[in-house]
Amino acid sequence: YRTDTMLQDASNKLKFSLPKTMELAQDLFEMGYITYHRTDSVRVSDAGIKIAREIIEEDFGKDYFVQRSWGEGGAHECIRPARALDPEDLKSLVFTGETEYLSYDHLALYEMIFKRFIASEMRPVKVREQHVEVRALDLKQELKLKVEILEDGWNRVIPLHLDPVLPPSINVTRSKRFRVVPEAYPYTQGELVSEMKEKGIGRPSTYATIIEKLFERSYVIEKNGFLFPTHLGKRVYVFLNAKEKIRAFVSEEFTRILEKLMDEVEEGK
Repeated sequence: YRTDTMLQDASNKLKFSLPKTMELAQDLFEMGYITYHRTDSVRVSDAGIKIAREIIEEDFGKDYFVQRSWGEGGAHECIRPARALDPEDLKSLVFTGETEYLSYDHLALYEMIFKRFIASEMRPVKVREQHVEVRALDLKQELKLKVEILEDGWNRVIPLHLDPVLPPSINVTRSKRFRVVPEAYPYTQGELVSEMKEKGIGRPSTYATIIEKLFERSYVIEKNGFLFPTHLGKRVYVFLNAKEKIRAFVSEEFTRILEKLMDEVEEGK
């Protein structure tokens, strides 16, 4: 994991808010269970590869281990377990009272990080695909369905969803179904982080803080997992964009350029 992908998965899979995820990760890091959680790197160090090898070979056999570094050099590496401790062992330490201050949420986040890391060092999954062409009126779309696992790999850690096998053809003679859908859905917290990452806005140390500020200032509310702008949020947005001198400083482009320049300062350029 990088920080942004960890935040996205914790939001989507565990339904954790971004600040909560960072707080839990901070605790796990300080207690020595995971590596540094504010990182843009997916590089795996030799120490990390050694941990993965030990766990995979013991639990699944040598054939399942495929060494990958996922990147070169750099001060940071990916977010991973700091030692060869699987989630069940960590749960045992909690239940027996050998370690304190770990909640169920800590364990859930650790398990998510653990499984992603171990899967990343395992052999690929070989699957049989079914290629499907769907036609309706003058529209056509091709799909690739995964219908059978031919050889196990990382799916032993993270289950792979399989699609049902379809017959050679399905003729639909008459069908009427209407559903009103929005042109675009609101963001979830995880999706907003993904958007910031793609646009070069924010950093691993600021993703959660940015979201937190939106809530603190009542610019957005969350409903059913989606973020909606409030009346105040809309008014502030309109005001900032109506003032030409202000608009230049709050634009995405200015933010992206400024953060790029800060990176160059850090790199001594």
